[in-house]
Amino acid sequence: MDNIRFEFAKVTEVTDMAHSLNKEYENNGISRIFLCPDTISIWVYRLLENISGEYEYKPGSFLIERQQIDKPKELRLTIDLARSILLSDNMAVWDSIEAHSIEEVYDILDGGYGWGIINWKSNER
Repeated sequence: MDNIRFEFAKVTEVTDMAHSLNKEYENNGISRIFLCPDTISIWVYRLLENISGEYEYKPGSFLIERQQIDKPKELRLTIDLARSILLSDNMAVWDSIEAHSIEEVYDILDGGYGWGIINWKSNER
């Protein structure tokens, strides 16, 4: 887990670490978790499978919840800060978007830039 790296404006999958630190992710049906450091915030992305944008069961759908965590501009996302964020995640949602395939999830998280997602845990991409 300690070999996870974070890069500015790039999404990193932290699912294994998140599930080991905070059982609320599994208890709330969150299958995958991602972090992305930005200029003045860190974004937490949570993925719920087979859930629609209206939080109803919908086979084949993926709901991406996004939460913004404020941070000082000069603060870098480190493994210790990531652990702290994941441990204290109150499951608040800033916004969400529904996707219809894992490929669409990837494209949404990547932002269309083609930079890729660090530590992506799927063979489908």
